[in-house]
Amino acid sequence: MYIYYNDKFINVGLTSHKDSLNSAIIIDNIEQFSFLPDNILNLFDKYDAIYLGNIADYKVLEHLKSCFNYIEAAGGLVRNELGESLMIFRSGKWDLPKGKMELGESSEECALREVEEECGVAGLELGSKICDTYHIYNMYNQWVLKKTYWYNMKSSLDQQLIPQLEEDISQVCWVSSGQLSDRLSNSYPSILEVFTTDETDATDASENK
Repeated sequence: MYIYYNDKFINVGLTSHKDSLNSAIIIDNIEQFSFLPDNILNLFDKYDAIYLGNIADYKVLEHLKSCFNYIEAAGGLVRNELGESLMIFRSGKWDLPKGKMELGESSEECALREVEEECGVAGLELGSKICDTYHIYNMYNQWVLKKTYWYNMKSSLDQQLIPQLEEDISQVCWVSSGQLSDRLSNSYPSILEVFTTDETDATDASENK
């Protein structure tokens, strides 16, 4: 499990050889690690990654939830009949549509609503769940831990895309597989994780047929 902070991350229980890093710190005992935001930021000033080995995911999340304002969101990786992916351009980065869950709303309902609102699409077909991503950030002087549920979706190419300007979205477009690498080079690590996980799942499903 990765928990992202900008381009850096906390890696929980994963092997370090998967990541290409300049510097990292490895912590094997949860009692040796303070989950307070100031401590995490101090470590990120020195290291690209914090590895928490031999520690269960749920224990890490419990500690982080007690130190951060915890919120949940959901979003979608939408593809059309040509296999193109729906992406948005927001605040100088390429992103996928997503947003905060409302009271009483399921993650599936939230994901469909947010994609419709942010991209102006209709008639979405909900597919399988891809993964959950986590990231921490500061909003209005408050530290937040956000969990985002991601789902596959299908949509027709034959409809007008309308960016939700009030959410700082300046562009919505279909991205071909040939354009995807360029878009992801100016995106977020969590968005790359969504695409990578979806591609891995698709490959595994094909091999198991």
